[in-house]
Amino acid sequence: MKIITTILLILTLSFAYGQKQATPKDNPIDKKIVELSDSLNVLKIQFQELKEKQNWKNEVLNDRLQQASDTISNQNSLLDGFGVLYTIITIIIALIGVVLPVLTYQFGIKPSQDALKEFENNADKKMEEFLAKSRNKQIEQAIENLKSQNQELKTNAVTYLSLTQHQGFSDQQLFKLFMLLKSDDIDQVTKGTLAYTISNRKSDYATEYFKEAVKNPANVNVKYAATRYFANIGVENHLDVFRNLVANALDKNTEFNTILIHIANTNKNAVKILINDKLFVDNLDNEALKMQKLTVQNFKASWQLTDKELEESYLNEKIKNTGS
Repeated sequence: MKIITTILLILTLSFAYGQKQATPKDNPIDKKIVELSDSLNVLKIQFQELKEKQNWKNEVLNDRLQQASDTISNQNSLLDGFGVLYTIITIIIALIGVVLPVLTYQFGIKPSQDALKEFENNADKKMEEFLAKSRNKQIEQAIENLKSQNQELKTNAVTYLSLTQHQGFSDQQLFKLFMLLKSDDIDQVTKGTLAYTISNRKSDYATEYFKEAVKNPANVNVKYAATRYFANIGVENHLDVFRNLVANALDKNTEFNTILIHIANTNKNAVKILINDKLFVDNLDNEALKMQKLTVQNFKASWQLTDKELEESYLNEKIKNTGS
């Protein structure tokens, strides 16, 4: 056994020594093989590096292609969005083009036309309202001027009221005028003019005032205004006023004729009522009836009576029964 072990040991050492002696330094072929092997390893490493670089470039290229694709997709989406927006804007503009004229006409032109038409239809009314308002202000000022100590203002006020009296006065204005007529602040001539201006319209103020005013002989101008007033509103309801005038007159014939002349200028029918009123005619005394017998035909025209109306009147009957 020892011999076999010794032999194996010797062989092993020999083999090892033999391997050690056969190195590339000692063997050119092996040396070339080693160099070639190293070159292959280097090339392998370089190839691996080139492959990795190529893969990296491919990845970068793929990323850029993806980015480009995404950009194109975004641009396409944006363009599509602009296309939809443009379509919507176009539709809106078209609608505005159609609807705007309608709206302009409906809310702009038509109301203006209606307003203009309404103005044309109501122009006269509006002008009348404006003039009436302006006139009322002037009347109020004129009434105030009547209280002034300035004679020019008073004269102008009386003139204005006389010129505008045919249009009438409001109740408030009438009341103010009646208060002035009852006061002592204005003279008798002015009172007569004012009384005449309020004799066109029936009112409780005027009726009350004129019934009392005619009882005063000094109010001659007021008496004429009262005669006109009662002729306007109807003498049949105020016969006592005229009966008393004749009954209380000193010259009954003159008073009788004057009343009929003033009334005839206002109300022709009122004359016929008076000459047929028994109590009114009976206030004429015998002297007055004699004068009537002589002058009645001359006054007939002033009284605006026809021959038939005078012939059939109570006055004519009374005259015929009067002794000469």
